[in-house]
Amino acid sequence: MTQVIVQAATGVDLVEAALDAVCGYPDRFPAPAPTRGPVSIRFLVPGRSGVVSALKGLADAQAVPGVVDAAFTITPGRAFERRHSSSDRLGYVITVGDNAPARAEVAIAKMHIEFEARP
Repeated sequence: MTQVIVQAATGVDLVEAALDAVCGYPDRFPAPAPTRGPVSIRFLVPGRSGVVSALKGLADAQAVPGVVDAAFTITPGRAFERRHSSSDRLGYVITVGDNAPARAEVAIAKMHIEFEARP
């Protein structure tokens, strides 16, 4: 995620820049591009534990203007135990440009995780 955020904000691909430096090409390190505006990230944190039955709304989130990356980080069938830590993040959206924070909120609100019914 950090690589996507830095590239969205500066135009610099961190992996490419690191490889260039390691391979002895530090002069190829690109100058940052003019910024495309603020960058924002929001995480999808479910309010409960359980077995994931479905992931919905990713395409809708990706269609929000300004979204440069969006994904779920869990798959259906996997058990999830809420721990009240960063491991609770089961999805994210990254936005860039004017109103990036508001657009990130709109995009993350379109993503939903459904859980199997509890017995």
